[in-house]
Amino acid sequence: MTNMGTVQNVMAITLATDERSLHRDLATRRPTFGNHSSMLSASPVAAATDLDRLYSFAVWMYETRDAARAATLAAVGAHPGLTLDELLGFVCRPLLGQHGYSPRDGRARRLSALDDVLRSSMTIPINPDHPLVRGELRRLRVLESELKRSCLWAVLRGLRPMPRAAFVLESMLGCSLERISAVCGTTVENAGNARRRARRALEDYLSARCEHLDPRNMCHCHSRLGVALEQGFIDWPEHDEHDAASGDTRPGDDLLTLYAALPLFRLDGAV
Repeated sequence: MTNMGTVQNVMAITLATDERSLHRDLATRRPTFGNHSSMLSASPVAAATDLDRLYSFAVWMYETRDAARAATLAAVGAHPGLTLDELLGFVCRPLLGQHGYSPRDGRARRLSALDDVLRSSMTIPINPDHPLVRGELRRLRVLESELKRSCLWAVLRGLRPMPRAAFVLESMLGCSLERISAVCGTTVENAGNARRRARRALEDYLSARCEHLDPRNMCHCHSRLGVALEQGFIDWPEHDEHDAASGDTRPGDDLLTLYAALPLFRLDGAV
């Protein structure tokens, strides 16, 4: 059975990885995504799109962006020629053998810690001269978007690996149950059960708190941003990941739409 030693071995491969060659290599492949076979162009931007999808999936699955980066580069570097779905499986399967977090123990502690940071009655006004704001409305909107993404990521990380993988594959990548089962190496029935558990757990927590599911809820990104900055919950996002952030709260989004609309994480803008 896969264990943490496998995960550590996967990460160790990254030490010898040439990231530039990985991007060039990925740009020449024909990954299968959804029910369509697509050819990535030689353009770095086009090549980065599917690599960023793979990396984003890894970020949602792993504890940190560093761990996700290592797993992504290891998958692409160690297994040339795999389809995108196969790479997704390589990234997530080392985690699926772990029991993850107990709903009554680890998950409860994580969500309680999140409440302590963001859901207190304390409101801290945003100082326009804050070094991350610099008096610019655009930067304020980017930070609100980053807070939304970071908060939803924190909630998702409270799920066990299999329900988390099933939900991310469905919401972010639009996967059917058949594709989820293939990526995760399980049956369609197990994939469906995992997806239902994920939806139920996320809705139980977010539906009574998050403005994006119900505008009548008390937690609003704009009013929590000052606390998040003060507590160090967010920082300026890397690689202009929120270029299209509008600051709109989109009240009344359903759960899948809410997560599907989050900006992708980007692997290295410099490679």
